[in-house]
Amino acid sequence: GGQGRLTWPLIEALRDTEVEYHFTDLGKVFVDAARRKAAENGLGDIMRLGLLDASRDPAAQGYDLQNFDPVVAYNYAMSALLAKDRDAARAQLERVVELTRGTPRGFRPMALTTLDGIYLSDGRLDHALELARECVGIVPTLPDGHFVLGRSLAAHGRYDEARAALREAIAVGSNPAFEHFVVDDEI
Repeated sequence: GGQGRLTWPLIEALRDTEVEYHFTDLGKVFVDAARRKAAENGLGDIMRLGLLDASRDPAAQGYDLQNFDPVVAYNYAMSALLAKDRDAARAQLERVVELTRGTPRGFRPMALTTLDGIYLSDGRLDHALELARECVGIVPTLPDGHFVLGRSLAAHGRYDEARAALREAIAVGSNPAFEHFVVDDEI
């Protein structure tokens, strides 16, 4: 939503694919502006536009959650964090984790690491450790996963294990290949 800083480059890349892109925002002004831009650029056949209050259940607003990529909730969560709305960020990240359960693809690893940090701050140490271990298990080349594992272990007082995890974060972070970003063959 918003001004479409993610939308317009992404939609251009998807123009010749079989995809339906939903642009949603809480504000009618943004949706109307996006509708005009989509029409100007001949994107009406692959774009659907509508209002969505991401702080409320999307299904109750007419959106079938089974048909959407979790990128929507992830980006909303990041915006909520920037706005210092931790409750909204937590809820959206939990939604991403639920929507992506059973797959390492897409935004799941980053959602796991970000939610891990929130859980640590909330004092939900066991939940944080569980998320960190899952992240490292599905994407062992992601430095952030090892970092949050180290933080979670330290919060449990397991300092030797924490140091080992933090060393591994440095080691995998030194890999110039950045292969941990190639986790979704649809991107």
